[in-house]
Amino acid sequence: MTSVTVRGLAAHTKEALRVKGAKAGFSSLEAYLRHVLQEMARERDDGVNIATLFSQHFGAANGVDLDLQRNEADTRDIDFSGDDYG
Repeated sequence: MTSVTVRGLAAHTKEALRVKGAKAGFSSLEAYLRHVLQEMARERDDGVNIATLFSQHFGAANGVDLDLQRNEADTRDIDFSGDDYG
């Protein structure tokens, strides 16, 4: 298995997620976040996209209000076909 580290998370956000996980019956924050991330990563056949699923778990109604805005920075394609990439 691999690990993910989240830096810069406010203490109140972490606590809100821990409480939400405990209310959902998870034994730890780690177990709850693992469940949420696995659910978000699954392919969905019901038309729900990752942004919708994310807002269902982390939205303002769940104690976490995130300002999710699209990054309009330069998004050029990367060409991996050169000799440097074997």
